[in-house]
Amino acid sequence: IILIIMRINNGLKKEVEQRTKKIVEEVELKEVIIDGIFNYLIIIDNDLNVTSINTRVKDIDILRNKEIINKNIESEELSQLVNIEDIYQVFETKQKVLNREKKIEKSAEMYIEYNIIPIVIGNKMKGAAITLRDCTKEKILEKEIYHNDKMESLGRLTAGIAHEIRNPLASIDMYLKLLPEKIHNEQFRNQIVEDIPKEINRLNNLIKNLLDYSSPNPSKTSMFKLKTEVDFIVRLLQNKSDRSSFLIEAYLEENIW
Repeated sequence: IILIIMRINNGLKKEVEQRTKKIVEEVELKEVIIDGIFNYLIIIDNDLNVTSINTRVKDIDILRNKEIINKNIESEELSQLVNIEDIYQVFETKQKVLNREKKIEKSAEMYIEYNIIPIVIGNKMKGAAITLRDCTKEKILEKEIYHNDKMESLGRLTAGIAHEIRNPLASIDMYLKLLPEKIHNEQFRNQIVEDIPKEINRLNNLIKNLLDYSSPNPSKTSMFKLKTEVDFIVRLLQNKSDRSSFLIEAYLEENIW
């Protein structure tokens, strides 16, 4: 009987050893997988204390050479990684919080993007998993793209302003050049009296709009007579074409607005 019991004990002992070895291997495998995750990983319990991390977490500058396990997520260092309000929300709603971002203030700029996922077993909250990713390079690149886009937009704006300024100046310049030879032409004098103030007003409005650019007003629609505007353009072109063989005519109804 003693021999039988010893054999049974030995069999049970070997089975326990095998199962223990298997469990250890599974734990080690999980640790290797977790450590191999590209992102940082922090597991917290219901008391918001850190129960587990992957080794990459210690690569974060503010956590380097510091003991993290059993530390509360609300501690000075860890609270810099996530917004505590998001953690409260996860524990209250049992819903994920995804793609949040936080800037870490330190000697060099650092941006962290994080997700908080509730750990729910049997409808009971057991803690939360926090995955973090360093998105600093992306943010710097985003700022560079924004700056380049801003400069490109400024270039387009400058080109547009130059174009808008040249138009009325070209009209005024044309009238001044034609003035010596057409000064006795009554129709021409009437055109000058009517058109040059309009062009000066255009320049004045352009400058006013530039000054108001920092606080632009909402756009306003207004009615204008199409024939009046086209006739003005035709007069400018006709004066330029007086010495050429071109004849410019426009046929528009009076009541087009």
